[in-house]
Amino acid sequence: MYAALLLPGGKDQPRLKPVLPVAASFALGFFALGPYLILREPRDAPGSVKKSDLGWATRTIFESKLFAVFNAAFAAFLIAYGVTHLDAASIDGFKTLWTEQSALCCVSSCDLLVLSLAMYGAVAEDQKRRGVFSARSAAAFAALPVLGPCLWLVTRPELQD
Repeated sequence: MYAALLLPGGKDQPRLKPVLPVAASFALGFFALGPYLILREPRDAPGSVKKSDLGWATRTIFESKLFAVFNAAFAAFLIAYGVTHLDAASIDGFKTLWTEQSALCCVSSCDLLVLSLAMYGAVAEDQKRRGVFSARSAAAFAALPVLGPCLWLVTRPELQD
């Protein structure tokens, strides 16, 4: 999701190019993406980014509705799976894992929370870049972790050529 939201505005970033932090975020989460989110200069003026200016991967993959629909469907599947397999034993097991057994579980959960909180800025910038910004809409898409931003990718208008 972050690749689809940040790469269109990242072509001429003066301090740090987005490709490396976005790629590293698959393994390191916010530890890789955080410095980029802090150092980047938003490219949010309508028309400031044209589809023809994007690199091949961004234009072909990350701007694709097929990519967006696949991510939204997979996010919905994960949520449905989690909800249908939720019981007291699972919750108790997660609580024990989170508090007593695994620092990685704790760090990963906190990382997901921080990435979800930082999603508002990325969605808002993408909406502004496409000329459809609404603070309420951006907040609504960012409020539902993982699935909300995926739904924005499905419904967002294309960049102008």
